Amino acid sequence: VFIQNKFRFIDDGTLSAGVRWDFLDPKASRPNLEFVPEGDEGFKQVINEWVPASFKQRFSPRLGLTIPLSEGDFFFVNFGVFYQYPLFDLLFSGLDINLKKKQNLLIGNPDLKPQKTNAWEFSYRRQLPFGLKVNATIFNKETTNLIDTNTFIASDSKALDDGYYSQYVNNPFGGAKGFEFNLERTAPGPVSGRLSYTFMTTEGLSERFDQELNYVQWGFEPFLNFFPLSWDQRHTFDGVILTDLPMDF
Repeated sequence: VFIQNKFRFIDDGTLSAGVRWDFLDPKASRPNLEFVPEGDEGFKQVINEWVPASFKQRFSPRLGLTIPLSEGDFFFVNFGVFYQYPLFDLLFSGLDINLKKKQNLLIGNPDLKPQKTNAWEFSYRRQLPFGLKVNATIFNKETTNLIDTNTFIASDSKALDDGYYSQYVNNPFGGAKGFEFNLERTAPGPVSGRLSYTFMTTEGLSERFDQELNYVQWGFEPFLNFFPLSWDQRHTFDGVILTDLPMDF
């Protein structure tokens, strides 16, 4: 459910405000892992029940503000909170297996939280002669509750082959920030189009929802520090040039 309204005030300024409500009821159960004391200092991992996944609901506000500085100058502010529920494969896959058997498994987690992104941007636009417009934007996105795997190994196991299971969990964090510069011409004439340049950095603790499992299987330690993700595209140049040719081309 999404509700939004736009308010206009003096000198062509606008305020756009809205809120979105998302909900998801997985209607499934997850294994409950408990650490049971064993001796004076030891613990063992026991799965003795299945816990129903909780009903998920989220409210995400959206806000946009346009402030005219002069006849051809505008300043923009945009802020939003965005939620993205996991793929159903990550919620429900493998839930019909028997965890008491010694087998190597990757199972879903119906209690995964939705990914949450806080995003904001500030923009400045100026009207130039000859129908040109220039626009500069700085932006920032921070995402939490990204999805990776966590491997649970029995306390008396000597190797992974003795039996373990892995499950999707919420833990990594990711973020992107940068700025964009655009030069655009949309007025009638022989040439129009857009030129843009974007600088962006993206960092996180995981870039795939099975990264930690792959590292465990190959005997490597998972990443504990932020690193540039594979889609970290530092410099992007983009352009579209349109022109009218003779004979209606």
